[in-house]
Amino acid sequence: MGREIRMKDGMYSIRSTVSDEQLHDKEWITEFEAKEVLINDALRTFINEVIQIDIDFPNGWVISTDKAFIHYNPKEVKFYDWHIEILEKENYSENIYEKFNEINKKYKIFELEEDE
Repeated sequence: MGREIRMKDGMYSIRSTVSDEQLHDKEWITEFEAKEVLINDALRTFINEVIQIDIDFPNGWVISTDKAFIHYNPKEVKFYDWHIEILEKENYSENIYEKFNEINKKYKIFELEEDE
């Protein structure tokens, strides 16, 4: 999804180029708030990609053998079904971060500090 960033008097507005939806509550936001919006968006994308790799690999990846081919078996693509199930539940973000933390512990991606 693309982003259109507008600037007026040192303030910013960030919109989706797909839906033309503003990606924050206030009409104009500070540079710090704009960075927050973009960083959180990038983090959500990263977390979803990590979860998708853990659930679906090797589906969608080119596997090198004698001939290169894309490994794809529709019966093995589970991420989208899982994601739709999570979308229908309460506490969507908590469920996503719980799954990411489970994967993080399994593969030791980051050392995340627990909230006190």
